[in-house]
Amino acid sequence: MASGDKRKRAPGVATKNEEIQPGPGPASRVGLVGGLVAAVAALLICASNPQNAAADTLEVGGSGYPTISAAVQAASPGDTVLIHAGTYREEVTIDKAITLDLFGDGDVWVDGQCLRNHAFWIWGTGATLRNIKVTNTIEAGVLFFADRPEQLQPSNITIDGMTIQDFDCRWTSEEPGSWGQYRAGIASWYGGPGMRLTNNLIQFRASGSPHGAADGIWFKSRDLTPSGGGHYIAGNTIIGGWDGIGGEEEGSAHGTFDRDTIVENNTIQECWDDGIQSEGGDQNVRIRNNDISGCGTGIAFAAPVTGPLYIEQNHIHDLSMGLYENLFCFKVGNDGGGTTYLTENVCDVDSSAEAAQGAGADGIHQTNEGLSPIVSRRNIFQVSAYVFILPEYPLPPGTSLDEDCVFTTDPERFIKWSGGVYYSSLAELQAVGQEANGRQTTDCSFLGTPTPLPSLTPPPRTTPGAAPSATAPARKTATSQPMASPNPDPDSANSNGGSSALTSPLAIGLEALAVLILLGLGFAGGVRWSRRGPRPPAP
Repeated sequence: MASGDKRKRAPGVATKNEEIQPGPGPASRVGLVGGLVAAVAALLICASNPQNAAADTLEVGGSGYPTISAAVQAASPGDTVLIHAGTYREEVTIDKAITLDLFGDGDVWVDGQCLRNHAFWIWGTGATLRNIKVTNTIEAGVLFFADRPEQLQPSNITIDGMTIQDFDCRWTSEEPGSWGQYRAGIASWYGGPGMRLTNNLIQFRASGSPHGAADGIWFKSRDLTPSGGGHYIAGNTIIGGWDGIGGEEEGSAHGTFDRDTIVENNTIQECWDDGIQSEGGDQNVRIRNNDISGCGTGIAFAAPVTGPLYIEQNHIHDLSMGLYENLFCFKVGNDGGGTTYLTENVCDVDSSAEAAQGAGADGIHQTNEGLSPIVSRRNIFQVSAYVFILPEYPLPPGTSLDEDCVFTTDPERFIKWSGGVYYSSLAELQAVGQEANGRQTTDCSFLGTPTPLPSLTPPPRTTPGAAPSATAPARKTATSQPMASPNPDPDSANSNGGSSALTSPLAIGLEALAVLILLGLGFAGGVRWSRRGPRPPAP
């Protein structure tokens, strides 16, 4: 092994010509033992500080570990696991801050075979998964999970460049018990802060109908165990399922994303309900620069409990009616109390295809009694039904619409306003103090070209406050499904390294101490050692 090579070998794999040569002469052998003990003691002091531990690289497949799970078990915090090309049939549990990535010789698939709940189940903090492909899981493809307040919430996890498809593989529209948004591509079930989900392809079904009951990305947070927010969800392509990005608890001050979260530059297509659902705490949550098409609703915010919620420069177009006959750019309702700022969004749903679906597509549509304040500025609403349906009476203080460009292709519909009053022109709405500088037209050039919003810096990561748990959390649902033994493919992943290894700095140091003391005693006795066993004393 070359100098400076930090790769860990699987147990039992030796380098060529690995042999310990004879020690020094008799005069120094006794002193050597003491010196070895002192050296290892110093090593232990250094190794007890994780910041001083050098990161290692472990390999899976080839001459490395036979399964991802075996390598993860052997890894220490800070290590990197590189995975050779192949299909690995296992569920991997991660409870430490390690990185999993490709070795670089081809695609890596983790296949649940519709026999295992998840491909990756993460209940530690600081893990990173990159470029791996996941398919055929019973529930979420990747799960962050803590189900009790006393558990350490999984936090500061990065999922980047992955492909996650065919999750919720047993779902059927005919069986209500099989429905669950939490069986998502990526799901955070009472997870902690700092989740970074970037540049992933998440597809409910690789073939067939795209519609289903699971979200692409799903967060669950609540007042009892708030996530702490600080999430960054960006650059993902999400196709099919229920909501593209969504979550629970909708009525909680810390629900869904909780707070300080950025959702930007995602492409969301063909979901059955909401492209993005941001209903919960929504304190300083920003939804920006997303492209949403083929869903029933573009963005749902019914309603932010805390706020403020910022929805900026999203493009919503070519919608397709949802399961509940929803067909509108923005869904509002419920009295959450937080203010939502709609700025420079494009709601382009005036096509003949959208007009032919039910009564056509609306701009802003109130679906539930109660309403939180909305401030709308410089948005484009080109619709095929109502521009606004806001029948709440009275409208909540702080509601203000202005400088919007609005138009409908339906001559019988335009605006349904507070108290169910119908307005057939923008001038009538202006008479009650709204849209003073708005225009009813298809020519929205008066708004100018919006200044593109630069991508935001991900929020700083924080440490969750819950106490650590000594054991892995219980699974949220019991399963009677058979758990197949991990079985990587191709078969070239040999069996070397299947056993677990002691990997903590203390354990490594103790093993080294024992070995070196034995070596020292051997030297003192004049014994030469090799990996082939002891030789008789030299004459």
